[in-house]
Formats: sequence, structure tokens, C-alpha cells
Amino acid sequence: MESQFGLPMSSASALDVTRRVSEYLRPEYEAILDRVRHAKVVNVDETSEKVDGVNYWLGSLQLKLTRSLPLGRAEARRRLMTNTTND
Repeated sequence: MESQFGLPMSSASALDVTRRVSEYLRPEYEAILDRVRHAKVVNVDETSEKVDGVNYWLGSLQLKLTRSLPLGRAEARRRLMTNTTND
């Protein structure tokens, strides 16, 4: 917090905030987990990137889309704005 916002925060306070936010978000996490477990199709991807010599990993899950996206950027953007997912 201090390096980003100039607000000092102890390790204990950061741990407490993390715990409280985790508890608050738990129902949403469980709902997402349930959707993934019951989806007919789940695509999983992960990729790594080195930052200052340290490897970081980014993972993503994608549930089945109801429609595919065309190659044209303007059309893809229009469809993304109106696309809905259905798992």
C-alpha cells in the first residue's frame, strides 16, 4: 500500500484485509467453481512471462461460448460487446 498509495500498512493488517476480502468473495468463488465443474466444455490455458528475471504464470479458464468470433476487428468488437456465454 505504501509503495502504491503512500499509505503505511503492517503485514498483519495486509493479512487481515486479505482474509476479510477472501471471506466476502467466497460465495462468488464457489459459484464460479460450480459453473466450471458442470460446464460441458472448459478450455484451460496458461502462459508464463519473465519480469525482472522472475517467472510469473497467468492461467485462464474459458467456458463454452455460444457463438464464435469473426476475424475482422470491428465485427469482433461489436460481437464481443453483445456476446453472451452459455455453459
